[in-house]
Amino acid sequence: MSDKPPYQESRQIKLLTLASGDLWAGAEAVVHQIAAGLLGNPSIRHTVALLNHGRLETLCSQAGIDTRVIDESRHGFSAILAKLVAICRAVKPDIIHAHRYKENLLAAIAAMACGRPRLITTVHGLSEGMNSTFKGMMKSALNRFLMRRMFDMTVAVSNDIAISLSERSGVPSKRLATIVNGIDVHNGFPKKTRTLVDTFTIGSAGRLFPVKDFSIMVDIARMTCAARTKARFVLAGDGPEKDVILHRIRTNGLEDHFTLLGHVDDMQDFYAGLDIYINTSIHEGMPMTVLEAMARRIPVVAFAVGGLNEIVSHGHDGYLVQHRDAGEFSQYLIELIDDRDRLQRFGDNAGSTVHKRFSTTRMTESYCSAYVRLLGTRS
Repeated sequence: MSDKPPYQESRQIKLLTLASGDLWAGAEAVVHQIAAGLLGNPSIRHTVALLNHGRLETLCSQAGIDTRVIDESRHGFSAILAKLVAICRAVKPDIIHAHRYKENLLAAIAAMACGRPRLITTVHGLSEGMNSTFKGMMKSALNRFLMRRMFDMTVAVSNDIAISLSERSGVPSKRLATIVNGIDVHNGFPKKTRTLVDTFTIGSAGRLFPVKDFSIMVDIARMTCAARTKARFVLAGDGPEKDVILHRIRTNGLEDHFTLLGHVDDMQDFYAGLDIYINTSIHEGMPMTVLEAMARRIPVVAFAVGGLNEIVSHGHDGYLVQHRDAGEFSQYLIELIDDRDRLQRFGDNAGSTVHKRFSTTRMTESYCSAYVRLLGTRS
Protein backbone atom coordinates (compact mmCIF):
# COMPACT_ATOMS: atom_id res chain seq x y z
CA MET A 1 0.00 0.00 0.00
CA SER A 2 1.02 3.60 -0.53
CA ASP A 3 3.27 5.54 1.83
CA LYS A 4 2.55 8.92 0.22
CA PRO A 5 1.97 11.86 2.59
CA PRO A 6 -1.57 13.05 3.26
CA TYR A 7 -3.25 14.83 0.36
CA GLN A 8 -3.62 18.60 0.29
CA GLU A 9 -7.29 19.09 -0.73
CA SER A 10 -6.58 22.24 -2.75
CA ARG A 11 -4.39 20.27 -5.18
CA GLN A 12 -5.85 18.71 -8.32
CA ILE A 13 -6.19 14.92 -8.11
CA LYS A 14 -4.58 12.99 -10.96
CA LEU A 15 -6.67 9.87 -11.48
CA LEU A 16 -5.84 6.94 -13.78
CA THR A 17 -8.62 4.42 -14.42
CA LEU A 18 -7.62 0.97 -15.71
CA ALA A 19 -10.20 -1.28 -17.40
CA SER A 20 -10.40 -3.97 -20.07
CA GLY A 21 -12.46 -2.20 -22.71
CA ASP A 22 -13.03 -5.11 -25.08
CA LEU A 23 -16.35 -6.14 -23.55
CA TRP A 24 -19.39 -4.00 -22.88
CA ALA A 25 -20.65 -5.19 -19.54
CA GLY A 26 -21.47 -3.67 -16.17
CA ALA A 27 -17.88 -2.70 -15.34
CA GLU A 28 -17.40 -0.89 -18.65
CA ALA A 29 -20.73 0.92 -18.26
CA VAL A 30 -19.71 2.08 -14.78
CA VAL A 31 -16.29 3.27 -16.00
CA HIS A 32 -18.01 5.28 -18.73
CA GLN A 33 -20.54 6.78 -16.32
CA ILE A 34 -17.84 7.80 -13.84
CA ALA A 35 -15.66 9.26 -16.60
CA ALA A 36 -18.60 11.22 -18.03
CA GLY A 37 -19.53 12.40 -14.54
CA LEU A 38 -15.99 13.69 -13.92
CA LEU A 39 -15.93 15.79 -17.11
CA GLY A 40 -15.69 19.43 -16.23
CA ASN A 41 -14.66 18.69 -12.64
CA PRO A 42 -11.63 20.99 -12.12
CA SER A 43 -10.47 19.13 -9.02
CA ILE A 44 -9.78 15.85 -10.88
CA ARG A 45 -7.62 15.30 -13.97
CA HIS A 46 -8.79 11.96 -15.32
CA THR A 47 -7.07 9.56 -17.72
CA VAL A 48 -8.58 6.25 -18.82
CA ALA A 49 -6.21 3.41 -19.76
CA LEU A 50 -7.78 0.45 -21.57
CA LEU A 51 -6.31 -2.94 -22.35
CA ASN A 52 -8.31 -3.20 -25.57
CA HIS A 53 -9.99 -1.22 -28.31
CA GLY A 54 -13.77 -1.26 -28.23
CA ARG A 55 -16.94 0.62 -27.45
CA LEU A 56 -15.62 2.09 -24.21
CA GLU A 57 -12.66 3.64 -26.03
CA THR A 58 -15.00 5.14 -28.62
CA LEU A 59 -17.39 6.62 -26.06
CA CYS A 60 -14.62 8.06 -23.87
CA SER A 61 -12.71 9.53 -26.82
CA GLN A 62 -15.85 11.07 -28.29
CA ALA A 63 -16.58 12.72 -24.94
CA GLY A 64 -13.12 14.31 -24.87
CA ILE A 65 -11.75 12.08 -22.11
CA ASP A 66 -8.00 11.43 -22.19
CA THR A 67 -8.00 7.77 -23.30
CA ARG A 68 -4.95 5.52 -23.82
CA VAL A 69 -5.21 2.01 -25.31
CA ILE A 70 -2.55 -0.63 -24.62
CA ASP A 71 -4.02 -3.24 -27.02
CA GLU A 72 -3.27 -6.46 -25.14
CA SER A 73 -4.09 -8.57 -28.20
CA ARG A 74 -0.69 -7.63 -29.66
CA HIS A 75 1.44 -8.05 -26.55
CA GLY A 76 2.40 -10.50 -23.83
CA PHE A 77 2.02 -9.72 -20.12
CA SER A 78 5.48 -8.12 -19.77
CA ALA A 79 4.91 -5.78 -22.70
CA ILE A 80 1.43 -4.88 -21.43
CA LEU A 81 2.90 -4.06 -18.04
CA ALA A 82 5.68 -1.99 -19.61
CA LYS A 83 3.14 0.04 -21.58
CA LEU A 84 1.07 0.63 -18.45
CA VAL A 85 4.16 1.72 -16.53
CA ALA A 86 4.96 4.17 -19.34
CA ILE A 87 1.43 5.60 -19.11
CA CYS A 88 1.76 5.90 -15.33
CA ARG A 89 5.08 7.71 -15.59
CA ALA A 90 3.59 10.14 -18.10
CA VAL A 91 0.37 10.76 -16.16
CA LYS A 92 1.94 10.61 -12.66
CA PRO A 93 -1.35 9.58 -11.05
CA ASP A 94 -2.16 10.09 -7.39
CA ILE A 95 -4.65 7.23 -7.67
CA ILE A 96 -5.00 4.20 -9.94
CA HIS A 97 -8.56 2.88 -10.05
CA ALA A 98 -8.71 -0.68 -11.40
CA HIS A 99 -11.69 -2.78 -12.45
CA ARG A 100 -11.51 -6.62 -12.47
CA TYR A 101 -8.81 -9.13 -11.58
CA LYS A 102 -6.22 -8.72 -14.36
CA GLU A 103 -6.38 -4.96 -14.06
CA ASN A 104 -5.88 -5.25 -10.29
CA LEU A 105 -2.70 -7.26 -10.80
CA LEU A 106 -1.33 -4.90 -13.44
CA ALA A 107 -2.15 -1.84 -11.33
CA ALA A 108 -0.48 -3.28 -8.23
CA ILE A 109 2.76 -4.06 -10.08
CA ALA A 110 2.81 -0.80 -12.05
CA ALA A 111 2.25 1.22 -8.88
CA MET A 112 5.48 -0.10 -7.39
CA ALA A 113 7.39 1.29 -10.38
CA CYS A 114 5.65 4.66 -10.42
CA GLY A 115 6.00 6.31 -7.04
CA ARG A 116 3.39 4.13 -5.34
CA PRO A 117 0.13 5.96 -6.10
CA ARG A 118 -2.87 4.98 -4.03
CA LEU A 119 -4.77 1.96 -5.34
CA ILE A 120 -8.52 1.48 -5.47
CA THR A 121 -10.51 -1.33 -7.07
CA THR A 122 -14.21 -1.76 -7.70
CA VAL A 123 -15.64 -5.27 -7.35
CA HIS A 124 -18.60 -5.64 -9.68
CA GLY A 125 -19.53 -9.23 -8.85
CA LEU A 126 -18.46 -12.18 -6.73
CA SER A 127 -17.63 -14.32 -9.76
CA GLU A 128 -14.71 -12.09 -10.74
CA GLY A 129 -11.61 -14.25 -11.09
CA MET A 130 -13.34 -17.18 -9.38
CA ASN A 131 -14.23 -20.61 -10.70
CA SER A 132 -13.72 -24.23 -9.78
CA THR A 133 -10.57 -24.83 -11.85
CA PHE A 134 -7.13 -24.77 -10.25
CA LYS A 135 -6.17 -21.74 -12.35
CA GLY A 136 -9.36 -19.97 -11.32
CA MET A 137 -8.81 -20.70 -7.64
CA MET A 138 -5.24 -19.39 -7.86
CA LYS A 139 -6.49 -16.18 -9.50
CA SER A 140 -9.08 -15.81 -6.77
CA ALA A 141 -6.48 -16.29 -4.04
CA LEU A 142 -4.14 -13.74 -5.64
CA ASN A 143 -6.97 -11.24 -6.05
CA ARG A 144 -7.89 -11.60 -2.36
CA PHE A 145 -4.25 -11.02 -1.43
CA LEU A 146 -4.10 -7.88 -3.59
CA MET A 147 -7.25 -6.45 -2.00
CA ARG A 148 -6.07 -7.27 1.52
CA ARG A 149 -2.44 -6.18 1.20
CA MET A 150 -1.88 -3.96 -1.82
CA PHE A 151 -5.03 -1.94 -2.38
CA ASP A 152 -5.81 1.06 -0.20
CA MET A 153 -9.55 0.83 -0.87
CA THR A 154 -11.92 -1.78 -2.25
CA VAL A 155 -15.33 -0.62 -3.43
CA ALA A 156 -18.25 -3.04 -3.56
CA VAL A 157 -21.19 -2.15 -5.80
CA SER A 158 -23.68 -3.72 -3.37
CA ASN A 159 -23.94 -4.44 0.34
CA ASP A 160 -24.13 -8.14 -0.48
CA ILE A 161 -20.69 -8.01 -2.13
CA ALA A 162 -19.27 -5.88 0.69
CA ILE A 163 -20.31 -8.48 3.28
CA SER A 164 -18.71 -11.26 1.24
CA LEU A 165 -15.47 -9.30 0.76
CA SER A 166 -15.26 -8.70 4.49
CA GLU A 167 -16.28 -12.14 5.74
CA ARG A 168 -14.94 -14.45 3.02
CA SER A 169 -12.07 -12.51 1.45
CA GLY A 170 -10.77 -10.82 4.59
CA VAL A 171 -10.76 -7.27 3.24
CA PRO A 172 -10.38 -4.98 6.29
CA SER A 173 -13.54 -2.98 6.95
CA LYS A 174 -11.55 0.27 7.20
CA ARG A 175 -10.50 -0.16 3.56
CA LEU A 176 -13.90 -1.27 2.31
CA ALA A 177 -16.66 0.95 0.92
CA THR A 178 -20.00 0.42 -0.82
CA ILE A 179 -20.91 2.63 -3.77
CA VAL A 180 -23.94 1.51 -5.75
CA ASN A 181 -23.95 1.85 -9.52
CA GLY A 182 -25.72 4.73 -11.17
CA ILE A 183 -26.99 5.68 -14.61
CA ASP A 184 -27.68 8.96 -16.38
CA VAL A 185 -31.26 9.65 -15.32
CA HIS A 186 -31.25 12.94 -17.27
CA ASN A 187 -31.01 11.05 -20.55
CA GLY A 188 -34.59 11.89 -21.52
CA PHE A 189 -36.15 8.47 -20.96
CA PRO A 190 -39.72 8.69 -22.22
CA LYS A 191 -42.72 7.76 -20.08
CA LYS A 192 -43.75 4.28 -21.18
CA THR A 193 -47.46 4.09 -21.94
CA ARG A 194 -48.81 0.60 -22.49
CA THR A 195 -51.58 -0.13 -24.94
CA LEU A 196 -53.51 -3.28 -25.70
CA VAL A 197 -51.60 -5.17 -28.39
CA ASP A 198 -51.52 -8.73 -29.68
CA THR A 199 -48.10 -9.52 -28.21
CA PHE A 200 -46.49 -9.01 -24.82
CA THR A 201 -42.68 -8.79 -24.82
CA ILE A 202 -40.47 -9.99 -21.98
CA GLY A 203 -36.73 -9.50 -22.36
CA SER A 204 -33.31 -9.79 -20.82
CA ALA A 205 -29.76 -8.86 -21.80
CA GLY A 206 -26.26 -9.91 -20.84
CA ARG A 207 -23.25 -11.99 -21.73
CA LEU A 208 -24.24 -15.59 -22.34
CA PHE A 209 -22.22 -17.03 -19.46
CA PRO A 210 -23.25 -19.82 -17.05
CA VAL A 211 -23.61 -17.39 -14.10
CA LYS A 212 -26.40 -15.60 -16.01
CA ASP A 213 -28.32 -18.92 -16.32
CA PHE A 214 -30.30 -17.95 -19.41
CA SER A 215 -31.16 -21.64 -19.78
CA ILE A 216 -33.74 -21.24 -17.03
CA MET A 217 -35.13 -18.29 -18.98
CA VAL A 218 -36.08 -20.81 -21.69
CA ASP A 219 -37.93 -22.90 -19.07
CA ILE A 220 -39.72 -19.77 -17.84
CA ALA A 221 -40.65 -18.92 -21.43
CA ARG A 222 -42.04 -22.40 -22.07
CA MET A 223 -44.34 -22.20 -19.03
CA THR A 224 -45.41 -18.62 -19.65
CA CYS A 225 -46.12 -19.07 -23.37
CA ALA A 226 -48.12 -22.23 -22.67
CA ALA A 227 -50.38 -20.20 -20.36
CA ARG A 228 -50.42 -16.94 -22.32
CA THR A 229 -49.83 -17.43 -26.04
CA LYS A 230 -49.31 -13.72 -26.71
CA ALA A 231 -46.10 -13.73 -24.63
CA ARG A 232 -42.84 -13.29 -26.54
CA PHE A 233 -39.31 -13.52 -25.12
CA VAL A 234 -36.20 -11.74 -26.43
CA LEU A 235 -32.60 -12.06 -25.26
CA ALA A 236 -29.81 -9.65 -26.24
CA GLY A 237 -26.25 -10.85 -25.86
CA ASP A 238 -23.57 -13.21 -27.04
CA GLY A 239 -21.17 -15.64 -25.44
CA PRO A 240 -20.14 -19.27 -24.94
CA GLU A 241 -23.62 -20.44 -23.89
CA LYS A 242 -25.23 -19.36 -27.20
CA ASP A 243 -25.46 -22.85 -28.73
CA VAL A 244 -26.80 -24.35 -25.49
CA ILE A 245 -29.56 -21.75 -25.32
CA LEU A 246 -30.46 -22.13 -29.00
CA HIS A 247 -30.69 -25.90 -28.55
CA ARG A 248 -33.04 -25.49 -25.58
CA ILE A 249 -35.22 -23.06 -27.55
CA ARG A 250 -35.57 -25.57 -30.40
CA THR A 251 -36.04 -28.56 -28.09
CA ASN A 252 -38.91 -26.77 -26.35
CA GLY A 253 -40.52 -25.73 -29.63
CA LEU A 254 -40.19 -22.04 -28.83
CA GLU A 255 -38.81 -20.79 -32.16
CA ASP A 256 -41.88 -18.56 -32.66
CA HIS A 257 -41.87 -17.30 -29.07
CA PHE A 258 -38.19 -16.83 -28.12
CA THR A 259 -35.72 -14.73 -30.14
CA LEU A 260 -31.98 -14.69 -29.45
CA LEU A 261 -30.83 -11.34 -30.82
CA GLY A 262 -27.09 -11.72 -30.38
CA HIS A 263 -24.99 -8.66 -29.60
CA VAL A 264 -26.99 -5.42 -29.68
CA ASP A 265 -25.14 -2.10 -30.05
CA ASP A 266 -28.11 0.22 -29.61
CA MET A 267 -30.05 -0.86 -26.55
CA GLN A 268 -32.53 2.02 -26.81
CA ASP A 269 -34.70 0.17 -29.33
CA PHE A 270 -34.36 -3.05 -27.33
CA TYR A 271 -35.71 -1.49 -24.15
CA ALA A 272 -38.39 0.43 -26.06
CA GLY A 273 -39.91 -2.87 -27.19
CA LEU A 274 -40.18 -4.44 -23.73
CA ASP A 275 -43.12 -4.74 -21.38
CA ILE A 276 -41.16 -6.54 -18.63
CA TYR A 277 -37.42 -6.95 -18.01
CA ILE A 278 -36.23 -10.13 -16.30
CA ASN A 279 -32.98 -11.22 -14.68
CA THR A 280 -32.26 -14.93 -14.15
CA SER A 281 -28.69 -14.75 -12.81
CA ILE A 282 -27.37 -17.13 -10.17
CA HIS A 283 -25.59 -14.14 -8.64
CA GLU A 284 -25.45 -10.43 -9.41
CA GLY A 285 -23.61 -7.40 -8.17
CA MET A 286 -25.53 -4.28 -9.17
CA PRO A 287 -26.69 -5.04 -12.74
CA MET A 288 -26.69 -2.00 -15.00
CA THR A 289 -29.23 -3.54 -17.37
CA VAL A 290 -31.79 -3.74 -14.56
CA LEU A 291 -31.20 -0.07 -13.70
CA GLU A 292 -31.42 0.89 -17.37
CA ALA A 293 -34.72 -0.94 -17.79
CA MET A 294 -36.20 0.53 -14.62
CA ALA A 295 -35.14 4.04 -15.65
CA ARG A 296 -37.29 3.50 -18.74
CA ARG A 297 -40.22 2.60 -16.47
CA ILE A 298 -40.08 -1.12 -17.21
CA PRO A 299 -40.94 -3.33 -14.22
CA VAL A 300 -38.48 -6.08 -13.32
CA VAL A 301 -38.96 -9.69 -12.28
CA ALA A 302 -35.80 -11.37 -10.98
CA PHE A 303 -34.49 -14.03 -8.68
CA ALA A 304 -33.74 -12.58 -5.25
CA VAL A 305 -29.95 -12.78 -5.43
CA GLY A 306 -27.12 -10.38 -4.63
CA GLY A 307 -27.63 -6.71 -5.32
CA LEU A 308 -31.03 -7.27 -6.93
CA ASN A 309 -32.45 -7.30 -3.40
CA GLU A 310 -31.14 -3.73 -3.07
CA ILE A 311 -32.71 -2.50 -6.32
CA VAL A 312 -36.11 -4.15 -6.75
CA SER A 313 -38.82 -3.70 -4.13
CA HIS A 314 -41.11 -6.74 -4.24
CA GLY A 315 -44.66 -5.74 -5.07
CA HIS A 316 -43.72 -2.10 -5.68
CA ASP A 317 -41.62 -1.84 -8.85
CA GLY A 318 -41.35 -5.53 -9.70
CA TYR A 319 -41.17 -8.98 -8.18
CA LEU A 320 -38.33 -10.89 -6.49
CA VAL A 321 -38.55 -14.67 -6.78
CA GLN A 322 -37.18 -16.22 -3.58
CA HIS A 323 -36.70 -19.77 -4.85
CA ARG A 324 -34.92 -20.82 -8.02
CA ASP A 325 -38.18 -22.07 -9.47
CA ALA A 326 -39.14 -21.42 -13.11
CA GLY A 327 -42.81 -22.06 -12.33
CA GLU A 328 -42.95 -19.46 -9.57
CA PHE A 329 -41.11 -16.98 -11.79
CA SER A 330 -43.54 -17.63 -14.64
CA GLN A 331 -46.53 -17.06 -12.37
CA TYR A 332 -45.34 -13.54 -11.53
CA LEU A 333 -44.99 -12.80 -15.24
CA ILE A 334 -48.53 -14.03 -15.88
CA GLU A 335 -49.85 -11.77 -13.11
CA LEU A 336 -48.35 -8.73 -14.85
CA ILE A 337 -49.51 -9.85 -18.31
CA ASP A 338 -53.07 -10.11 -16.99
CA ASP A 339 -53.09 -6.83 -15.02
CA ARG A 340 -52.21 -3.83 -17.19
CA ASP A 341 -52.89 -1.35 -14.38
CA ARG A 342 -50.42 -3.10 -12.08
CA LEU A 343 -47.88 -3.30 -14.91
CA GLN A 344 -48.14 0.45 -15.50
CA ARG A 345 -47.97 1.23 -11.78
CA PHE A 346 -44.92 -0.98 -11.24
CA GLY A 347 -43.24 0.63 -14.27
CA ASP A 348 -43.82 4.16 -12.98
CA ASN A 349 -42.52 3.14 -9.56
CA ALA A 350 -39.44 1.59 -11.17
CA GLY A 351 -38.61 4.88 -12.88
CA SER A 352 -38.96 6.76 -9.59
CA THR A 353 -36.73 4.25 -7.78
CA VAL A 354 -33.83 4.76 -10.18
CA HIS A 355 -34.20 8.54 -10.33
CA LYS A 356 -34.14 8.83 -6.55
CA ARG A 357 -31.45 6.28 -5.65
CA PHE A 358 -29.30 5.30 -8.63
CA SER A 359 -28.22 8.41 -10.54
CA THR A 360 -24.80 8.94 -12.12
CA THR A 361 -24.49 12.20 -10.18
CA ARG A 362 -24.92 10.40 -6.89
CA MET A 363 -22.46 7.65 -7.85
CA THR A 364 -19.81 10.07 -9.13
CA GLU A 365 -20.04 12.24 -6.02
CA SER A 366 -19.51 9.13 -3.89
CA TYR A 367 -16.41 8.16 -5.87
CA CYS A 368 -15.03 11.73 -5.67
CA SER A 369 -15.46 11.64 -1.90
CA ALA A 370 -13.71 8.27 -1.80
CA TYR A 371 -10.76 9.63 -3.82
CA VAL A 372 -10.35 12.62 -1.51
CA ARG A 373 -10.69 10.42 1.57
CA LEU A 374 -8.16 7.98 0.16
CA LEU A 375 -5.54 10.68 -0.39
CA GLY A 376 -6.22 12.34 2.94
CA THR A 377 -5.25 9.33 5.04
CA ARG A 378 -2.18 7.24 5.52
CA SER A 379 -2.61 3.48 4.92
